[in-house]
Amino acid sequence: MQNLRGFTIYKMYIIQTPRLRLRNWKDPDSPLFAEMNMDSKVMEFFPSTLSKEETTAMIERIKKFIAENNFGLWAAEIKQAKEFIGFEIGRAHV
Repeated sequence: MQNLRGFTIYKMYIIQTPRLRLRNWKDPDSPLFAEMNMDSKVMEFFPSTLSKEETTAMIERIKKFIAENNFGLWAAEIKQAKEFIGFEIGRAHV
């Protein structure tokens, strides 16, 4: 574990800030993420909404990518509540 400018970085590539945690995907995330992906307001700036099946397939692709590359689109949660709020975007392999 190392501390970098107030962010805690763990060997499992899980990052915590004082408020948020980026972590591996869990089975209970799937229905919550599907609900988000079916909401046209949430998906306003994405190409389209996704069905439950499309969301499940997306999560599996994300998990596979993380397993193969040691980085990817981590699940995001509110740290104190341990509440899933979506996924982390904005990082890229360079």
